[in-house]
Amino acid sequence: MMPKLHCYVATLFIISSLSCVYVFVINTNLKYIKKRSSVGVSKGHSDVIITHMADTEADYNFNAIIDKTKVGEDEELDDVNVGKIKVDIEEEKSNDNFITTIQASNSNSTLLSEIVSITYDTSKSQPIITINFDTSSPEYRKCRRPIVRGRLSGPALTMIDWEDHYMSVPNNNTSTANITDKLIGRVVNVPFPGQYFIEIVGILCNKFDFNNDFKETCVENPISHRLTANDAFIHIIDSNEESTNVSNENVTSDESIGHWILNQQNNASKLHAPLYTRFQPLSCRKPDEIKTSRCDDAINTARYDNYQFQFTDEAMKSIENSLFNASVIDHTAICSVGFSHSRLQDGYLQMAWRYIEEIKQEKIQALVRFRQVAVRFPSEITPDFMLDLAIKGTFQCTDLVVAIGQWPGYRHVSFPAYQKEMEEAILNLLDARKKMNYRIYLRSIHYTPLGDWSGTCPLHYDWRHPFVIDGYNDILRGLSMKYDLPFIDTNFVVSPMWDHSSDWCHLDKTVGIPECLYILSKVM
Repeated sequence: MMPKLHCYVATLFIISSLSCVYVFVINTNLKYIKKRSSVGVSKGHSDVIITHMADTEADYNFNAIIDKTKVGEDEELDDVNVGKIKVDIEEEKSNDNFITTIQASNSNSTLLSEIVSITYDTSKSQPIITINFDTSSPEYRKCRRPIVRGRLSGPALTMIDWEDHYMSVPNNNTSTANITDKLIGRVVNVPFPGQYFIEIVGILCNKFDFNNDFKETCVENPISHRLTANDAFIHIIDSNEESTNVSNENVTSDESIGHWILNQQNNASKLHAPLYTRFQPLSCRKPDEIKTSRCDDAINTARYDNYQFQFTDEAMKSIENSLFNASVIDHTAICSVGFSHSRLQDGYLQMAWRYIEEIKQEKIQALVRFRQVAVRFPSEITPDFMLDLAIKGTFQCTDLVVAIGQWPGYRHVSFPAYQKEMEEAILNLLDARKKMNYRIYLRSIHYTPLGDWSGTCPLHYDWRHPFVIDGYNDILRGLSMKYDLPFIDTNFVVSPMWDHSSDWCHLDKTVGIPECLYILSKVM
């Protein structure tokens, strides 16, 4: 069921009929009365797309400037101008396919210079955002296989899922190469309709293949990596919580059980601000540097303060039940295997445990301890390592939550090397399990923000940008399937706040505690 929507901006509706098209403008703060044409509109269709933000809040009060306009079927409806907002409309009468253009940034970047347009298509069951690249002379393009990240910020935070669409071009006299002619982004897991700012940023001009050493790669300069205009936004009329989970019972991810929600979502009179990607410019470490607007605008974390993670009521009951119904003897120690991220996870698991007891006002009967098994690299998990833990008597874990990826990313461990080392570590864990009797879970690796080490070119110290972390997580998913181990994918919690970390590395408790509530529900 679609939640009630109070419009906080003037909204443009276009309704097709057999002989004409009507254009309506509904004034601010009127309740939305949902209307559809009878021509094949699929579920999830968004009726309205506004592509450029008005300059001030006062500009939203249009008072029905266009009360009702009738356009004959032989007349062209190319542009509709309302105040300071322009909506470009491309109509395909056969399927009500309305496509709008999202305003691009004016930044000076090679990646942006090779983009022809960014469009928003609402004719599909999911809203589709397409980045169209220049295909007139593809052989001369510098950014042939780019990587981007996109986020919507509004009544909730949600990420855009991207997939490549390739075209084949001559590579030399004897071969061809695939280059990206468009990136197709799907907007999924949107809990509320409404106005959403859209920001798309470039991460890599050219992604690297699985077998390539990424030591010499560079991320796009965060100073100019934004591809969309500062105030670009879209309107989503229908919420869409379709899951994009991997179809495998061992790959655990429940994207629709919780969301990052705007605290003032019901306050229609207060416009939310866009949430831009946070990054650390060079020379923004010292106290006197941090105070400058150049640094503060890029690094401050106040932009996240209006968002909090909320599980659905059903999900929260499921989490509570998993803990209160857990066997008293089956789970005695949950061990986080990794280094500093796992050390903090150990503490957040305890906080999450106490949080459940506080809201239920009841003690959980299972007597569970939380421990960390400190490991930087997967190659450290050897038979001798496991035997040493057993001999010392310090290893009393019933559940291992394994997440080793921060140090490999920090030291540019290639994808093939990481896969080989993780597979050997898993085999060693499986072999030792025959004697030590524990359950093994693989957890997704956390993103880290673009710091002054990971966001510069050339990279010298830190390679943990999103494409590397995504690559490691893909490897972990594959290994979980191969060895029939549960993979706990917490990215539905972590990814919308991927750039939040106050120390440019570790999850703050705002993100860490919701993640650990989810982990507990899967382990217990």
